[in-house]
Amino acid sequence: MRELQSDYVGGLEISSEEVAAHKKVLGDVRIGAGGILRMHGMVVGDITVSSGGKLFLHGMAIGNVDVEAEAYATILGKVDGVVRNNGGKLEVHGMVNGDLHAFSSDTYVDPEAVINS
Repeated sequence: MRELQSDYVGGLEISSEEVAAHKKVLGDVRIGAGGILRMHGMVVGDITVSSGGKLFLHGMAIGNVDVEAEAYATILGKVDGVVRNNGGKLEVHGMVNGDLHAFSSDTYVDPEAVINS
């Protein structure tokens, strides 16, 4: 697993590897097939999880999160933006300070999650 221990500027593309980020990513993030992002810090930009990609958001995202068909995302932290499930699998256990659009029936919202606060 590759670990990002310092701020990362300019966006991030992940495929065929697992990345743990503990600081700040400034720019859009795209997670492709075989890519896994374990985000413990903050993303300032949009996150797109494409087919075969996985996102584990423990930290914060300031931007939108899109989960495409055959992708997986779990939100344990906070999103300040719109979260859309466009055919993947989405679990929300944390907070979404914006709208949640579940265009897929494979969306789970924990009873203690906070949506659109």
